[in-house]
Parts: sequence; structure tokens; C-alpha cells
Amino acid sequence: MPARDWSQAINYRPVIVREFIPGRDIGASIYCRGRQIAAFIAHEYRGGAYTTFRGDAVFEDLARIAAHVGAEGVYNFDMIAADDGKLYYLECNPRFFYKINLSMLAGINFVALGLENDAGSVPLRLPDGTSVRRPEAVLTSPRCRSRLTRRDWAAACYSCSDPIRICSICSAGRPDRRIRRDRSRSPSPSFASNRSDVRGY
Repeated sequence: MPARDWSQAINYRPVIVREFIPGRDIGASIYCRGRQIAAFIAHEYRGGAYTTFRGDAVFEDLARIAAHVGAEGVYNFDMIAADDGKLYYLECNPRFFYKINLSMLAGINFVALGLENDAGSVPLRLPDGTSVRRPEAVLTSPRCRSRLTRRDWAAACYSCSDPIRICSICSAGRPDRRIRRDRSRSPSPSFASNRSDVRGY
């Protein structure tokens, strides 16, 4: 829907509009104890593939934040890695997060970190490029089917434990169904950008 049509459909005030930041959507999650980071994972999620990266600058920023606010427990951050090289922090969610299962399959179990008996087996960080692919990502990339990793198999088993997810996986290779379903939905009057100019350096 064009921006002008969206503006006419919105029936509430105030409406906040912020600058669009071209770049990559990335995220990071930490588990803190005593103001210090006990586990850290920085990731990018694209096309059903969850891939970690080292993120030294992100780690340093979050370590300073954790020490300053006295952080304890799980925190998840949404960010933009801008095309000009700057990093923009969009929001922080101090709770378990949507992709926590993918973090677990990659190698950092944030739930186990809250259980004293299991905390010792969780690493501080993961190697750069650790990847977990959802079954949909494998099904839509035929050339990669013969290169399934242990983590890919684990993601498939995890997904198939939920019957609703099985239906989603089965329709992954049938975009015509998704198009018809999306067109049948009426447009929502609410609109919000997922990018903002919160912070850059």
C-alpha cells in the first residue's frame, strides 16, 4: 500500500515517523550475572537461516550497558548494521525472545543458563558463522539439501514436534497458496517502521 494511503488509513494520533536506515537487520542476545555477560550471541536471520557473527563492537557496547544498569538475566537487542558502517540500536527486550530456540540449536541455551545445574555447559560465545536453517530454508534451496548439518537436522526435528509448524513447512514450496492467503487479508490500519535512528557511532 502506498505511504499516502497508509496515512489516510491510520485513525489514531500521534503518528511518529523516523528516518529510514538502509542496512541489514541484525540482533544480539545476552545473559547477565552480577552486571557481567555470561553468554552472548550476535546473529542475522535471513530466509529461514539463523547465522551468528562475532560482533566484537556489539559485545563491548552491551557489556557497558549491562554494567551500567546492573543487568541480570536475559536481554535481546534489535539493531541495524547500516550501509555506511554505523550500528543503530532500535530496542531492547528484557525477556525470552522469538528466536530463542534457534539460539539453543546454535549452541547457547539461554533457558539452561537460568538453571544452576546446567549453566556450566553453556559457552560464552559461538564461533563466527555458526548456522541453523529452518526446514523451509532447506526446502526452498534444493542445491543445499545434500549439505544438511547436524544443526539443520536438529532444527527439522524441533520444528516437526509442532503439528502447526509441519503444515507451514509443507506449504513452504507452494508460494501460490501464500499469495492467495495474503490477498484475502484486509489491510490493517496500523503502521510502524521497524527501523529508526536511535543511535549511531
